Amino acid sequence: MMYRLFLLGSILLSSAMALGNSTITVSSPIKGDYLGKSNKVQFAIDAASFKVHVKAVATYGNTSQKITVEDDFTPNSNHQINDSLSLNFGETAPQGSWTIVVTPTEFDNDGNPINFTPASVSIQVFVDVKAPAFYTINPLDGSYVKGQVDVNATLNELNVDKWKVQINGADIPNNQGSGKTVDAIWDTSTIAKDGQQSVSIKVDDKAKNSTTKTFNLTVDRISPSSKFLAPGTAPLPPHTDIVVQVNVTDQFPDSVDVTGIDVIAKTLDNKYITRVSRRALNNSGNTLNWAGRLRWTSKLPSQFKIVVTSIDKAGNVAKVQETKVKIGNR
Repeated sequence: MMYRLFLLGSILLSSAMALGNSTITVSSPIKGDYLGKSNKVQFAIDAASFKVHVKAVATYGNTSQKITVEDDFTPNSNHQINDSLSLNFGETAPQGSWTIVVTPTEFDNDGNPINFTPASVSIQVFVDVKAPAFYTINPLDGSYVKGQVDVNATLNELNVDKWKVQINGADIPNNQGSGKTVDAIWDTSTIAKDGQQSVSIKVDDKAKNSTTKTFNLTVDRISPSSKFLAPGTAPLPPHTDIVVQVNVTDQFPDSVDVTGIDVIAKTLDNKYITRVSRRALNNSGNTLNWAGRLRWTSKLPSQFKIVVTSIDKAGNVAKVQETKVKIGNR
């Protein structure tokens, strides 16, 4: 009888000792991790015989600002628990260093606490809930381009993990980086047909926040052409202002650079006389009508020429056009 009692006591003592060897391991996050809005505290518990209450408390720096999440977990037949707690930070959560303390609590059938090794786990992390933002992006949306195009941007983000530039949803050479400045060269010769192309810049930070900016650029590799409508070839009366009209045509509407149209009066041997002043502009389809006036002055020679140069927004230069002017009765 005494032997049986001794044996039973030994079994109970052995069981109690086993219960006292419960352990918890937190696999995620680990020290130095960056956390965004939605996260999981992943943990593993061994040698548990009863439900375990797991609490995770995140504290911002040395302040009293805390976020607490907790739940009960039941071990499997091998006395193990592999599970997680959802730890979420709101949009106003301060960016910076946080400490997460994970504490397990298990009680036996008599309400006695069972010791864990360690009693709790403390992890230092960095919280960043703000998506990356852009200060500048170039070229601007709607620009006309050709040749080697430098796609660049400056980022408002302290913890850049990776940025990527894509054209029409596809990668281009050397299109990734991890700095605060986006800089990728796009060779438009890889585009078979001129026209609008979609450019995207995706930025991910270390906390897995992501922002994508998409804009359109138009590849234009054809030069515009210009044509004089006025003055004509007939001699002009003296003492009269001269009306000048030029049509500049390009392959896309609104692709002609208005500031790149220059209309100049020159002598027949190409000496500068004066610039023709612009009076009006009229866009019609792919053609821009430029209207100007050359004021009469006695300094105008009896014969001279008017020369027009033009360029489109992609930098394609039109062939120089000129028309001769003759003042009659002089």
